[in-house]
Amino acid sequence: MLFQFTQSGIHLVRFGFSCKHYLTLLLVLLPSLMLADEPDYFHQFPFSATLMGWEHQSRLAILDRNAGYDGILTDRGVFYRFTPQMEEEYDLDLFTYRFTPLEDRRFYSSPNGFRTAVGNLNIGELAHLTEIRNYIELSSRHKISIDGVAQHDFQFNRLYVDIGYEYNLWRNHYIGANHNIGGFRPDLDAGFSYRIGDAQSGMMQMEYLLVDYANNAIYDQDGFSPQYSDSTRVYEDRPSMFTGTFVTPNMAGFRAEAVFGFHGETESEVRSTTQQGQGFWHTERMNYFGGLIEYIGEYATVGAIYKRQFSSVERDTVEAGAAMRAQYESEQSMTRAGFYLLAGSSEFEFESWAWFEDYSDTQDGDFFDFSDVGTLDYAENRVFLRNRLQYDPPYRGLTGGLEFLLDMRDVENDRERMRDFSPSIRDMNARATGMIGYRFHPRMSIITGIGYDIDGNLHFDIGEDRFDNIFTRFEFRW
Repeated sequence: MLFQFTQSGIHLVRFGFSCKHYLTLLLVLLPSLMLADEPDYFHQFPFSATLMGWEHQSRLAILDRNAGYDGILTDRGVFYRFTPQMEEEYDLDLFTYRFTPLEDRRFYSSPNGFRTAVGNLNIGELAHLTEIRNYIELSSRHKISIDGVAQHDFQFNRLYVDIGYEYNLWRNHYIGANHNIGGFRPDLDAGFSYRIGDAQSGMMQMEYLLVDYANNAIYDQDGFSPQYSDSTRVYEDRPSMFTGTFVTPNMAGFRAEAVFGFHGETESEVRSTTQQGQGFWHTERMNYFGGLIEYIGEYATVGAIYKRQFSSVERDTVEAGAAMRAQYESEQSMTRAGFYLLAGSSEFEFESWAWFEDYSDTQDGDFFDFSDVGTLDYAENRVFLRNRLQYDPPYRGLTGGLEFLLDMRDVENDRERMRDFSPSIRDMNARATGMIGYRFHPRMSIITGIGYDIDGNLHFDIGEDRFDNIFTRFEFRW
């Protein structure tokens, strides 16, 4: 990984993502295929949602910083709401391809699983997100977990594995430790946790993480000559993170979840290895919080959901009189509230989601030599609707469905200035999607689909060609 100190900012030189990464993840999966005859978890929670998928992505955005578009020293927010590569249907594409919170509930309530979602972003780029969950009981008290993520899109390019150990203290009380394996040595993290219960019947889990614990030792030892990296980062304050997950059992039909992650303020000194005297102080904070409450009936579930992400950066030049100067603050905040209805029978499922989002991105200061944007005061309100009707037999057979998606955006400030950085801003996108697939087993299925752009795709100036956005999703749980 390299950072280029230029007049336009710090840019990440990214390496390609190859099929050998998938082979690595599959090697993690193979030892547990013998567990495929475990009990059927598919019908255990037929109509229930979860925040676990969103929490996992938010957590990785903070911990696996090297995988982000702008790397470990971004000032555009670690959650990457906007990047220069995004086109005007990017958000709609990811909503179309990836799994819903209903499907997340089934995946994260199973002890083991493998799933992947892949779809085209443009003529040459595919977005994919592959996840592996592997929970192995060595004995009645000793358990290990191996979780892997391979992801490529215009926000993240990662191969990430987390290896954990849990010890059963007594009954349903567990203590654990975990460590991640990523692609950048200074980006290593270690965590320690305490858990009561489980995701199926209700739980509480608290975790403390030592973030980038080897960073200073690695930079001090290796020095990082210009042939390997054109910058170094040394922390003044040791970074850490605190996370929590709370899941209630089903009580008279009601069920709730709450998740959070808090990374306190951390200051580091960034120095150029190619230009003497160039550098800046980099101070950052980031956190996320989510809550969910739902009522689960016999044939339908109604619920409300809330999500919030926040990150901020302050930069100040290290040496007075340097050729390149930094003195500014940057802050990104996203708040999203939603309501949903889940209904169906043993063969039909219906999902209806309505999201209401506020997003702000501000940057203010005197010198912006290390930034891709200058002064900024961007704000938008957004409404996103999603309705899906799907035929899905419980055991095996053909599956199919129809889906409608609508994305509406109202930009309050600095529309053109943000578009200069990222061309993904558009007032409205609408799409209908047709899907067909096959269920091989109660816990294994594949489905593929193609989108029909109701808005006409006119922003690409390609006439009447409205069919695009082919995607495939595959899932196997055991």
